Amino acid sequence: MNEWLVLRRQPWRENDWLLELFCKQAGRLNVIAPAKYSLDLMQEYQGIWAKSAENSSGLVQIKAIQNQHELMPTHHLISCAWYATELLQQLLPAAEPMPQLYDFYRATLSAFSDVNTAPEPWLRLFEAHLLSALGFGVSWQHDSDGHPIDTDRHYQFVLEQGWQPSAMSRDSCRGQHLLDIHHNQLQPISLRIMKQVQQQILQHISDKPIYSRALLIAG
Repeated sequence: MNEWLVLRRQPWRENDWLLELFCKQAGRLNVIAPAKYSLDLMQEYQGIWAKSAENSSGLVQIKAIQNQHELMPTHHLISCAWYATELLQQLLPAAEPMPQLYDFYRATLSAFSDVNTAPEPWLRLFEAHLLSALGFGVSWQHDSDGHPIDTDRHYQFVLEQGWQPSAMSRDSCRGQHLLDIHHNQLQPISLRIMKQVQQQILQHISDKPIYSRALLIAG
């Protein structure tokens, strides 16, 4: 039984859908959904697919859906859900299973379905999980030479290297704040540091614009 979340959909031929899925067992892939299945974006499904003799494209086709889990984000958090989804659309490699990232994406969508959720910690932690899964994770407890972060020193982040000791400046971060992030003590200043560093990395590894980011700023 496969578990998947729908990242994107578009019409396929006459009545079917071409879906881009994030599958827990198979990673990101495209499948065909017959018209009888109305699969919504950012919703979780369980089911079976296989190659069809009627399909000459080589894509697999959904044969049966057994379960559906509603994860619809609330209206005021929908832009946050779109942001996480767009990052996956752009950055997930094809056909590479990432079950831990899948679970955290599902948890993130579930959190955004609660009107009382504070979105900022979930957004920053989702970015962190995604970067770690892609091999670009940030160490918040060691500097670029592997030395433990000192609570009283200041550091600057350097792309492809990590944290380097520095003099105190507007661009430096106090070691204590980095260790707070490592211990998931996410205060406003820690979240601001995570956002600056992780979005710098995201822009470095993909030159494609993230359109949903504008919705977050506007919101």
